[in-house]
Amino acid sequence: MHRRPSLADVAQRAGISKSAVSQILNHYPGARISPAARERVAQAVAELGYQPNRIAVSLVRGRTATIGVMVPDLTVLFYAGIVDGIESAASGADYRIILAHSRSDPANEMTQIDMLHDQRVDGIIAMSVNSHRGGGSQWLAPDQHHRIPCVLIDESKPEIPVDTVTSDDRIGTRLAVEHLIERGHRRIGFIGAGSPRSTACDRLDGYRDALTQAHILRQENWELGCGYDPALVPGLLIPLLKSAARPTALVAANDYLAMAAIDVARELGLRIGDDLALVGYSNDCHLAHALRLTSVDQSLGDLGRSAVACLLKRLADPSGKPQSIVVPTALVVRQSSGPPASPASRRF
Repeated sequence: MHRRPSLADVAQRAGISKSAVSQILNHYPGARISPAARERVAQAVAELGYQPNRIAVSLVRGRTATIGVMVPDLTVLFYAGIVDGIESAASGADYRIILAHSRSDPANEMTQIDMLHDQRVDGIIAMSVNSHRGGGSQWLAPDQHHRIPCVLIDESKPEIPVDTVTSDDRIGTRLAVEHLIERGHRRIGFIGAGSPRSTACDRLDGYRDALTQAHILRQENWELGCGYDPALVPGLLIPLLKSAARPTALVAANDYLAMAAIDVARELGLRIGDDLALVGYSNDCHLAHALRLTSVDQSLGDLGRSAVACLLKRLADPSGKPQSIVVPTALVVRQSSGPPASPASRRF
């Protein structure tokens, strides 16, 4: 057979009607079909190599079995790790994904949302939308724009009734600071303050929580307000590290900020791990390894897989309350945070 096998071919080979074959293949509830007929259909499908026409199936079901995935920056490996988890879970549920690249631009974000609507995706998984930069993030709400269910990853928006999947970022930075305290540090700074994004705020709060818990006085000028922009790190960090009362350790809100801090330290002749301890965030699969960077792992694949599960649940129950899934974080220790402290070497 040179043409693609059809439903009629399967029905003819199995010796039953097309409608019966359709009910079997589409798991039609309440279909009264004998086990023997089901077995003949399975055998016919295998022998013919039959694959259902996804367009035809989508017309029958009213869904396309596709998920739109909005990515702000395809060059950042952080997002690639999440997309890998999304694709794995979507494929396992017989869904396909369509990537949309917003380039971190609010106007382009809306253009990409319209594109996904034109593709008739069943739902959207979005990362780092641009509401804080003037973007129209109201499209996230299920009753807005094209009425497409959406799950937001790595950010929460209490003002919008949308499902979210986030890392436990407040605990993540607490783990980082507590680790540095165990290493003997009490003069600990933070790189990444100043951003209104929920992830940045949670990480800063976790840093402050850990200092408070350890009865360490917080130094506001040690909270560098560069947000997530590595280009701003040198201008803020160089004067701080040149000062007489400088921090002996730093926690960065992501690994790219940590990389910028390493460049600054090298410029000033400071050895990471010896003269200056450093902990990053996200545990980038390539960056953190190459830099021997102690970093908070966000389980990127789990974020993606959880988002797919969340979206499928929303598609099954559109009227349910918004879900907020929090994925645990864990600290991965490498050389950048220095050796364990001895009682004699504690740095006060």
